[in-house]
Amino acid sequence: MRLNCPTCKRPMDTPDTPGLKVICPNCGQKVLLPTPKPASQNRTVLASEEDLQPSAAPTPTPIQTLAPVSIVPMSTATEPHRSLAPYLIGGGSILAVLLILLVILILTRTPTYTVDGLVKAYHSGMRGQRVRVTGPLYLITPARGNLPPEIILHAPGQRCWVGSEDFMSPAVRPTLDEVITLVGEISELRHLRPFTRHDGIRVETDVDVVILRNAQVER
Repeated sequence: MRLNCPTCKRPMDTPDTPGLKVICPNCGQKVLLPTPKPASQNRTVLASEEDLQPSAAPTPTPIQTLAPVSIVPMSTATEPHRSLAPYLIGGGSILAVLLILLVILILTRTPTYTVDGLVKAYHSGMRGQRVRVTGPLYLITPARGNLPPEIILHAPGQRCWVGSEDFMSPAVRPTLDEVITLVGEISELRHLRPFTRHDGIRVETDVDVVILRNAQVER
């Protein structure tokens, strides 16, 4: 008979002897020839009437009684809708109050300048505005006769002054070039140019000075 080698899958011729071991001529694998299965010994036999026995009647399955189930209808009523209007109104009111306080703070705060910063930023719309100016002390003199007291801050190396002829003298007199802060209301900007005094002395003054009124000294 002819069969395929289980290893190399190539056909090979073998004797018709079941259970015989042969060697594959292609790969050398030993192969056991299959043995046919024996015929089944079970044969059909006709049963006689004597062999018949009445079958027992099937036992009826008891029917279980289910307890009644009550069906509760689902409520169709919906929860009342909560309006957000009160929360929105309350939040808007708080925001409005905060904005008002912010505007008041901006309008009432006292801006701070350096001497040259105030002179360069000055314009006529700033008159009456209360400012804080910080710089080194250039001159401070008490009132003398008809002359008012005078205080001047300067910007070293620049032709810029901030002074006041109407200020409250501090309890402790500051020293020259000491950095202090002068707080007051802007009055005007003056341009001081070189001039000759009545006694013939030439004063080489060439500066721009912002005059403050109702000034106070902070240190």
